[in-house]
Amino acid sequence: MWRVLLLCCLSFQSIAASRIQFATEASYPPFEYLDDAGQFAGLDIDLANALCRHLKAECVFHNKAFDSLIPALQFRNYDAVIAALNATEARSALVAFTDIYYDSSAVFVAKKGVYSGKVNVKNQAVGVQNGSQQQRYLIEEKEMQGALTVPYASYAKAFTDLKAGDIDAVLVDFAVAEAWLLLPENNKFEMVGEKITDVDFFGLGYAIAVNKSNKRLLRDLNNALKQIKASGEYKRIIMKYFHQ
Repeated sequence: MWRVLLLCCLSFQSIAASRIQFATEASYPPFEYLDDAGQFAGLDIDLANALCRHLKAECVFHNKAFDSLIPALQFRNYDAVIAALNATEARSALVAFTDIYYDSSAVFVAKKGVYSGKVNVKNQAVGVQNGSQQQRYLIEEKEMQGALTVPYASYAKAFTDLKAGDIDAVLVDFAVAEAWLLLPENNKFEMVGEKITDVDFFGLGYAIAVNKSNKRLLRDLNNALKQIKASGEYKRIIMKYFHQ
């Protein structure tokens, strides 16, 4: 009997090892979103799938609220988080990060002609994603004092309220702002001011997060990331979304 149980356990471990459970928040194009067929899509999704192919593993994606991602990872509900997640010092105390895979910066988006040069945030309602570094920046950065921070579960809802005139501006990742502004229906809006690249808030860029105890997965993901960069596959993924 014990041999049967041992074989079952080994079989389960083999199956588990061939599957990586990724949590994400799929309303953040071009990094992660649901396409017209309801399937996960975006740069982060393509990147995760590429890493899984190199690891001979199956990627499984779960769509969760952004502010729940790190706590869920700490409780080991998932193996990893890939969600345009800034690798900051504060978050590194909670989870382990892979090598950086994309630089990040933030920018304000507002209706054209409302602001000249930069956003004067005093008494201005600024939409941000709840739990994001943009939210932390608005609350903690001295120059942002006086801003009325309006948190949203997703940036999709923040942009909807911006178009309706319910808020004055949105503070969001530069690449996300760029993708949103390329849509013809958003041609009455613009980026305002310079990119914000403060490493104290936005870290050195985006990375994949894993539970601190999962050193093997962290090593495997970093090795796979090096491989797809060396092969040119990483560059093809980036070019697909940004043509840079």
